[in-house]
Amino acid sequence: MENWMSKPFMLRMWLGLFILFTSLIIGRMVTKLGIHTSTEIMIVVLLVFIGFVLVLRDSIGYMPYVLAVWAVAPELRRVVDWSMNEYTSLSLIALAPFLVSLLCMLSILKNVDRISPFISKMMLLFAVILAYGMILGITKYTLSAVFELLYYVVPFLMFPYLALRSPSEKEKDGLVVSYIVIAFFVSLYGIIQFIFAPPWDVFWMNNAEMMSIGSPVPYELRVFSTLNSPGPAAAFLFGALIPMLLDKRWRSGLGWIAMLIIATCLVLTLVRSVWIGLIVTVLLYLIWSTQGQKLGKIIVLVFFSLCVYFLLPFIPGSEMVEQRFNSLTSLEEDHSYTERMQIAEHLIPMITGQPLGKGLGSQGKGTKLNNEGNVGEGAILDNGVGSIFVTYGVIIGSCFFIFLLLIWLRLWKMRSFGLYPCLGIAMFSGSIAMMISDNSFVGVSAMVTWFYVGLSEGQ
Repeated sequence: MENWMSKPFMLRMWLGLFILFTSLIIGRMVTKLGIHTSTEIMIVVLLVFIGFVLVLRDSIGYMPYVLAVWAVAPELRRVVDWSMNEYTSLSLIALAPFLVSLLCMLSILKNVDRISPFISKMMLLFAVILAYGMILGITKYTLSAVFELLYYVVPFLMFPYLALRSPSEKEKDGLVVSYIVIAFFVSLYGIIQFIFAPPWDVFWMNNAEMMSIGSPVPYELRVFSTLNSPGPAAAFLFGALIPMLLDKRWRSGLGWIAMLIIATCLVLTLVRSVWIGLIVTVLLYLIWSTQGQKLGKIIVLVFFSLCVYFLLPFIPGSEMVEQRFNSLTSLEEDHSYTERMQIAEHLIPMITGQPLGKGLGSQGKGTKLNNEGNVGEGAILDNGVGSIFVTYGVIIGSCFFIFLLLIWLRLWKMRSFGLYPCLGIAMFSGSIAMMISDNSFVGVSAMVTWFYVGLSEGQ
């Protein structure tokens, strides 16, 4: 007779309860909430349940699953809206990445006594910073404050989760390769999106009224692939392309073709800050790395760069990409750069005008929650450093950067311990460099950063 406390029995029990629960509520939801909302809830429940099973089994596949949900959930939302012919500016499916990621707390709490003193101190410092921002923002921004808090906290949890799990070198390689495979399919879809402009993506672009992502026609849109805008898409692909460029162990599965496809899709996002972050990350890795032949890596990088450069003109709509590249050498003529400079001129008065900060919920797309689906006025600053000081004020904003510095110093001490610590500090430094444009320690870009920091710490 099977032990009722065994994992196989428990998993079957939870699966049975899930099917029963789903069967009971699905009819109820359709009649009470409507088919659109019911469909969204069922997708969220299914995604969370799969994550719950993976955590319950302590599966190494949980982390790739989290990355996949972050990558795919926005596209699921667009398909549902299009199929129902009903656009929703605030979709329940947007909660899925947060809920699936928060399941890692079950593992963290189970092993809380094993958390290292350093990670404990960093978690406490981060908690104090966020608590301050929450106290300032919760009364004025309510739901927006909660949403922005999740954007900080949930990605950060990957750091202690991976550090506690302490995967072996082989498991780390598997995690990175799994991430690369996900990014490969995201890139394939991104290229399809650029060429064909699928109707569900066009439907979303027309209704979301995001003027910065181009026209909803083939060859004229800025690729966002399965994610919710070009910025997160570029950050996700950045995290996969870097290891492929730096070591053959991370490109042995899919090879050069996959690397070119991911790079092509990254270029088509037209996100210059990520391009700069990629260059910074690669250069710092080459400077700091103590393992492998640097000359071989440099030859690979030069050859790959030449391939991208000479293939670029053959891409339909490449004029848009070339114009974006050329703007890096003539910034004074670039409209986007001019707007950023105008915003930067107002940053100092904004910070000095409210030196204690505005609090969480004042920045980012989460402001839609308090503005009837519209982004709040002054919520998008296009300056990551300025965004931190506007949110947390001068003193606590400085504490945020001290927090980043302490983690950077930790990674610096560990950089010679192997490939992953060196990759971790290079990725972390690249993320800091990208703050010239956006806050790279929230959302998808933060998820990518803390993923590699977690792999570095889990030695």
